[in-house]
Amino acid sequence: MSQWRRVELYTTFLRLSGELEGPAEQRLTDLVAECGPVLELRGAVVDPALDNARALIAADGERRLSAVRSAITLVCPRDQAGETARHREGWTEKLRLPVQLHASAFSMLGEVHLEPGAGLAELLCDGDAGFVPVTNFSALWFAGAGEPRAVQRGFALVNCAHLVGFGPAPPR
Repeated sequence: MSQWRRVELYTTFLRLSGELEGPAEQRLTDLVAECGPVLELRGAVVDPALDNARALIAADGERRLSAVRSAITLVCPRDQAGETARHREGWTEKLRLPVQLHASAFSMLGEVHLEPGAGLAELLCDGDAGFVPVTNFSALWFAGAGEPRAVQRGFALVNCAHLVGFGPAPPR
């Protein structure tokens, strides 16, 4: 059975909100990994990072939009918050490692989940890494003029292709 999940997609200068369709039993992590070159959103709204720009709504009657997967830096679920998202999407049997991640328009903190014996560089720099799950996620988005915008979620997917740096997180 298929269901629609509310998501936010972040690029350098845009936030796209809408609904992504996929099997009810499938995790968002797997759904995004298997979707192909685009994510199809229903009820799509595009919010520019610049405060003086207007929000754009997809042109067709159903407000459908195809987002190019390789351009997306973050995917965040909207229906799940806090503990619910961490338990559904995270892996408790793995080693939780607090990290700081940096992309061109984002400075992020969270926890990645490593297999025993695996390293952070292996997880983030593997050619097939794609979108990596991060729990206890918080980010500052530096795309627009003025103050950075905060994004906080229990769970997010980070596109490793957009990372410019990473390391252990400072103690909180």
